[in-house]
Amino acid sequence: MASLISMRWFAAAGALLGACVQGTDDGSGGGEPSGSAAGPVSTSSAGVGGAGGTGGGDEEPSCTPSTWYLDEDGDGFGVESTATVTCPQPPGHVALAGDCDDTRAGVKPGAIELCNGIDDDCDEVVDEGACSAGCTGTVNPANGHSYTFCSSANWANASARCADLGMRLVRVDDVDENTWLRTQMLSRGFGQIWLGASDAVTEQTWLWQDGDPFWQGGPNGMPVGNRYSAWTNGEPNDDGTEDCAAMRSDGRWHDTECGGGRPIACELY
Repeated sequence: MASLISMRWFAAAGALLGACVQGTDDGSGGGEPSGSAAGPVSTSSAGVGGAGGTGGGDEEPSCTPSTWYLDEDGDGFGVESTATVTCPQPPGHVALAGDCDDTRAGVKPGAIELCNGIDDDCDEVVDEGACSAGCTGTVNPANGHSYTFCSSANWANASARCADLGMRLVRVDDVDENTWLRTQMLSRGFGQIWLGASDAVTEQTWLWQDGDPFWQGGPNGMPVGNRYSAWTNGEPNDDGTEDCAAMRSDGRWHDTECGGGRPIACELY
């Protein structure tokens, strides 16, 4: 009798175990065990809650608004009055303010002060400690160019002195600039100034120092590309080896030997 009871108990246990293994068929044909997931559990941060744990897996990270300044000249400093508070950083804006001239990339806080009539380092003082003896800087309000006037040197040394300032000997593009230069020259007690013009490369082909031709020929020559010139009568006459140009006290030009000494006029253009 005990043996019969044991056999019935094992049969019931086996049936119950088989039901647990097979699970319940939901009609989909999958036959997955009851209570199990359909696949492996994802460990991606894009799952529930995402990186922020709020349920939006594609949400952008939060951003704290900052103050930005428009930087039109690309020197890394903006103008205080252009401040904007936003997030993220707007195009063409930077985090540092203090630029006092956003049209000149060389003008910004911490820049090297030059003898050019400009407050290069934005400390509200112009040319402090920058001008050597005999030199002064100024700006032509008509064209916005900066100029440096210095005492005498020959044409080659005058050119080198201008290059040290990041400039060239002056180029004159119209009658207004010519008149302004003459006024500046006379106000400093200079009777002449060097011009950045020479025909040393090719005789009677007059070039500015940037390589731009403006005059072809001698006294009866003609302008190149309708460019400005102010030769006095009979000039340029190439008397001997006169390959460099200078402005006289009346504002007219003449050619002269390059080895003589004349006051210097440099221009940033």
